[in-house]
Amino acid sequence: MQQAIAIEQQLARHAATLTWEQLPLGARRQAIRATLWWTATALEGSLDAQQEQLRAYALRTSASPEATILGGRSRVLAEFAGLVNGRAGKAMEREDKYMVDEAIGFAIGCAVVPAAVALSQARLNGPVSGTDLLTAVSLGVDVEARLVRAVGLGFMPGRTAANATFAMGTYGAATAAGKILGLNELQMLDAWGLAHGQAAGNFQGQVEGRGVAVQCGFAVRNGVVAAKLAAVGIEGPHNFISGRAGLYEVHFPASQPELSTIIERLGSYHPIVDLAFKRYPCGIVAHPAVGGVIALRNQMRRPGDIAAIKVVGPRSLSIMAEPLPAKQSPGSPVEAQFSIPWAVACAARDGDLMVDHYSVDAIGDPALRQLATCVDVELRDVEATVVSLTTHDGTTIVGEPVRWAEGHPSKPLSTHIMEQLFLSAAHRAMIPEGQAQEALDRLKALDAETDIDEVFSLLGGPLGS
Repeated sequence: MQQAIAIEQQLARHAATLTWEQLPLGARRQAIRATLWWTATALEGSLDAQQEQLRAYALRTSASPEATILGGRSRVLAEFAGLVNGRAGKAMEREDKYMVDEAIGFAIGCAVVPAAVALSQARLNGPVSGTDLLTAVSLGVDVEARLVRAVGLGFMPGRTAANATFAMGTYGAATAAGKILGLNELQMLDAWGLAHGQAAGNFQGQVEGRGVAVQCGFAVRNGVVAAKLAAVGIEGPHNFISGRAGLYEVHFPASQPELSTIIERLGSYHPIVDLAFKRYPCGIVAHPAVGGVIALRNQMRRPGDIAAIKVVGPRSLSIMAEPLPAKQSPGSPVEAQFSIPWAVACAARDGDLMVDHYSVDAIGDPALRQLATCVDVELRDVEATVVSLTTHDGTTIVGEPVRWAEGHPSKPLSTHIMEQLFLSAAHRAMIPEGQAQEALDRLKALDAETDIDEVFSLLGGPLGS
């Protein structure tokens, strides 16, 4: 118990004292990329159908104009901006990941970045600089990644009901928000305790194919509220890790975490340098299979001649492969986002996997639905994913093993792709071209900004106006 309490205190001291100058160049650059990626993916997600209702709810409920709802001209309380923008960043399943094995990872920036941005725009302690925002983003990722690393694969479906992306996201959001507010060591402990009282998140949304992304909005909202309350003196329990009802006991009771890993290389290793960014808009475990099928398709003279597809990969693919009949026939866009057969079928037919493949119209496409039923997935004790295609004449071609998909830290996503996604999403959100380009230029040089609110105020469009 004493060791665990010391862990919490060490984390709080680290959080309260970390400065921009202490971050190595790699962490600084990746914090800019993480902020750019979240902004691009949240703009893309702002067009999701359910965002309209969420924007309307926030506008009815909040009268204080603290932060921007991306894609619109309205401003609301920071916690409500976090709710709406937090959901948007997860809506299209193209968020970042902190990888816990070769195929499966844990989303962090989709909760951390919107929390930091919302409170930066609120200017509760005056204008927030780019370096202050980026320090908060790096710190939030740091703390949350350390918490999830102790769980390892213990958060996988079937081992726990809790979804770590959302359960842990509340703590990451509180950390980033608390850093923006300048919380001291004691206040940061209070913020984490208050976040612990609100943290939730489970896999039922994936089970039913509905209500998944809004859980990220809840995590951001609750983390912002926790930091705001701590800043005005509201106390929270401090043993949020080590206590009898600490986060592992509550969320991951069977995980048997190694708590000492939480503070390994604290201050010298910054997990943000190892963030992955999802090239395709679907669950991360499908990405090696998508990359593999596209590579094979590009070798074929007649891509339309595919009769069957076989995917052999690690057991961590189970979240998107079992039960196979249900995954072969998704009934909604959310179910399709968590289906390897659907992702592979779309990529095999069209040579890419895009947001439009998860529209209601696409889900009803008879040709895609038929091809998805021809995708078989076999799980083995392996580290890489292998895809094979069989043509109508019985010929089978087998691809090279894919261990790391594009976007994995070992195969980083280019900043150019991030920029293109940002501009495409801004265009679809009807943000004027010149305004979008100015926002992009300033996001790429965020460490030179003196007032974050000026940058994100550029991302207002006609949505909900």
